[in-house]
Amino acid sequence: AWFNADEGWSQISGSASVLFSTGLNFTIAASSKDVDDMPANGDDPTFIYGKIGYIADQLCPVGSTAISVDYGMYNNAAALDIGQEAVGFGVQLVQELAAWSTDLYAGYRLLSLEDDTAIEYEDISIITAGARFSF
Repeated sequence: AWFNADEGWSQISGSASVLFSTGLNFTIAASSKDVDDMPANGDDPTFIYGKIGYIADQLCPVGSTAISVDYGMYNNAAALDIGQEAVGFGVQLVQELAAWSTDLYAGYRLLSLEDDTAIEYEDISIITAGARFSF
């Protein structure tokens, strides 16, 4: 992303994923934003994210099973001068029901935030579950 002269920033972001024939897969993503009017003690917003997964075709007779774990670090995403550091960790599972063209999924995510203020933030836990129907 390239800056709009009125907003005074530029950003570079990228991601890559690979799926091996064994079912092992990896994803990595990163971004850095160069802010022109950075406060005196501020750091540019950045993030880095990684995921490791595995797709097993023979684990369950109804279809493939995919599991993954991910981790991300996010710095100064919302405020440039208070030393924000956020961390996210997740675990996911997707079970294919091939005969019904359906995927069942479940996941857990833990989010933590710290900064240089006196505020102490509670961690956030998120549980998701659902189904995706294809037709």
